[in-house]
Amino acid sequence: MKNAENQLNQLDNNFVSQIEFNNTEMLLTYDAIQLLVVSFKVDMLQALGISVDYVDADGD
Repeated sequence: MKNAENQLNQLDNNFVSQIEFNNTEMLLTYDAIQLLVVSFKVDMLQALGISVDYVDADGD
């Protein structure tokens, strides 16, 4: 989580100029945030008491 926060703090406040002049930093920040998505999903499922059924249902 600290890595994503550090990456965010390195970005320009104007994302348009960040993308135009140094898109690599934006992409590195995106990657750092994406690594947290899996943890958020697992934590939210546990916190809300939701069980996941991995059986393919009709129409999925």
